[in-house]
Amino acid sequence: MNFLFEEQLINYTENSRLWQENSQYFYDIVIQQKIGRALSTQWFDKSGSTQKIIIGEDRSENGRYLSIYETDFNEDQIFELEGNKRFRTYFEIKFDSEVHRIRIRPDNPLIIACILDTGEAKIINILNPSQLDQEGYSMTSLKGHTEEGYGINWNHTKKGLLATCAYDKKILIWDTNLYGNELEPISSYNDHSAGVEDVEWNPHDPNSFGSVADDQTLKIFDTRTKTHTLNIIAHKEEVNSLSFSPFYPNLIVTGSSDKCVALWDIRNTSTRLHSLLQHQDKIFQVSFSPNDPNLIASSGDDKKILIWDTSQIGDEQQGRDADIGPPELIFTHSGNLQVIREFDWHPTIPYCFTSVDDNHINLIWKLKPNIIKDESEKDFFKILKQSFSEK
Repeated sequence: MNFLFEEQLINYTENSRLWQENSQYFYDIVIQQKIGRALSTQWFDKSGSTQKIIIGEDRSENGRYLSIYETDFNEDQIFELEGNKRFRTYFEIKFDSEVHRIRIRPDNPLIIACILDTGEAKIINILNPSQLDQEGYSMTSLKGHTEEGYGINWNHTKKGLLATCAYDKKILIWDTNLYGNELEPISSYNDHSAGVEDVEWNPHDPNSFGSVADDQTLKIFDTRTKTHTLNIIAHKEEVNSLSFSPFYPNLIVTGSSDKCVALWDIRNTSTRLHSLLQHQDKIFQVSFSPNDPNLIASSGDDKKILIWDTSQIGDEQQGRDADIGPPELIFTHSGNLQVIREFDWHPTIPYCFTSVDDNHINLIWKLKPNIIKDESEKDFFKILKQSFSEK
């Protein structure tokens, strides 16, 4: 056996054992599901004791699917780390291509947008979830991109308006209220000089959206001017993700392959508000919390989801806190033991996530509230190892 692979396997097994044995001290809910290779996940339900998640998964020889699973949240504490006992298939659609990203329409969860590895986007309108054949849904194709893409986002105010982006350097705007089996974009933007990684509408301005790309830039657009109104050289390497704050109109966070999470005030972009530094590899996703105006989560190639509290930036640190990380880093989730492809904050349940990784695992997890509030418990494995060494 290759010695490097053997060492990685030993570390993986040990980390998995440590995390499973001690998760009860950090989490109220942990539910693990074995799935196909997945790149995207999102909460499908916002309330109730039965929760649904939507996942784009590749089941290898069994095909590629957009799947909706449901599970029960009827207990204060749930730990289900073996098998798929708590998950039931609610709805699924088979595709010929891999599903790169999924987004549920904000005003109607039965309308789902996804972008495929071909660059083509699809709009699925679920008519009858109890029917898993073609009579249970209708589908519209959005053809305009010529290369694969990952970015797709619904406008929060203008119902049915959708933005997509891809490695063909284009951002396309679609009016999905139009009828037809196949739609053409109503607008096209070609302002980036390299592949566009992510696009997101500004939740505070229905005419504004932002994008980030492999040309290291963050751009802000106004649909009324048909071009970008702001251009920032945001990072030293590719910029893979952006997120608008749902609470503060001018606050944006970006994540990059340069391992940095950057905070921006779009009123003054001459310098960053702050750099959040703790990731050890490329960052693929950043996202503001929908419940708390101070919280940000980020993830990437280092197999961790970091949770940041911007209200603690600049706080004085004492003792071992300074060794664990900066004061604004309040928790490191290490339950996904391979590269994390996507996570999603629960819209209404604080500190609750769904996340998918390269180990073909979907993990639903909810932190204990005191973990977020206790600055001393930041990094799961470092704390455990320190505790073991002191014994």
